[in-house]
Amino acid sequence: MKYKLICYGCGKATSEGYHVLCGDTICHYCPDCLEDVEAARENEEIRAIEKF
Repeated sequence: MKYKLICYGCGKATSEGYHVLCGDTICHYCPDCLEDVEAARENEEIRAIEKF
């Protein structure tokens, strides 16, 4: 089953990208909005990043 999620950064529907756990909230980002995953992993507020 294909599904699309709305990117938290740009608002576009995407079927690939990243789930980002920040605090108790999971946000979805497309690859364009979250280009530098390693830099995002260094952010202390982000607890986990998973590609979907």
